[in-house]
Amino acid sequence: DTFTHRSATRTMKKYEPDLTLLHYVDMDHMRHLHGHDSKEAMEALDRLDQRLHDWLTLMKGEPVNWVILGDHSSIDESKAIRVNQLLAENGYLTPLGHQRVLRYKVIAQQAGGSCYLYGDKKYEAEIRALLEKLSAENGGCIERIFSAEEAAEMGADPSCLLMLEAAEGYLFQNEMLPPVVFDSQDPGKGLSEKERKLRQPKIEVATHGYSPDKPGYTTVFAMRQTGDLTGREKLAKGEVAASMCLVDEGPTIARLLGTSLPDADGRVMTEFFDCFHGQCLVKSPK
Repeated sequence: DTFTHRSATRTMKKYEPDLTLLHYVDMDHMRHLHGHDSKEAMEALDRLDQRLHDWLTLMKGEPVNWVILGDHSSIDESKAIRVNQLLAENGYLTPLGHQRVLRYKVIAQQAGGSCYLYGDKKYEAEIRALLEKLSAENGGCIERIFSAEEAAEMGADPSCLLMLEAAEGYLFQNEMLPPVVFDSQDPGKGLSEKERKLRQPKIEVATHGYSPDKPGYTTVFAMRQTGDLTGREKLAKGEVAASMCLVDEGPTIARLLGTSLPDADGRVMTEFFDCFHGQCLVKSPK
């Protein structure tokens, strides 16, 4: 982030680009390693705050549209669900080592707090039963099992066999290693250091990829204008939305830039905008 920040501010001073897009990863990384509300994550937030201050100082008095957003939050966890290990133990998958697959009838692909399963539709009922049994034996570690149709309705991959949502405290891993449900707090008694490392690949302290329906699992979206932006779309000062979706960000930013994304899934957050001389500069797509 330090390199990115210095490069971007130097580029701004030298070339004055019309559009600058930056992705700072410091806080996300610290949350993965140390936890959502960890001291390290809060220190990263302070560094992010300082970088924003640098930008505001650099662009003081300039006409600027500012957009600050996050793409996800994170949830602390300490247990991993290894669905491919479950499939291997029940004959649906043949592993080649602990990270490669020789052949499969059904295979899983983790996405942090969620997981896709792919395979022939004829296996759906028996795989669902296998997963329900696993969850029941492990304190409800799988919060919900979605059919392909339900996944498609949420905008997820319609070609999957099933989609899984982990309960809080759990994430999914692709590794084919016992046990199927692994607790990172388990010291692995009786195992050598080498065996422990193989059996217990490091799992993150916090991750994302969960359903946006999880309570408190939200991120941030903010827009601000500085300087004289005469003739540009004006923001409604102090407007706060009760809720919005990530897919609304693209159309809303496009509106701020004086254009539109008519085929986007989300909507323009029109409540964030004032109208210029009584008429909006950009017509919102229906």
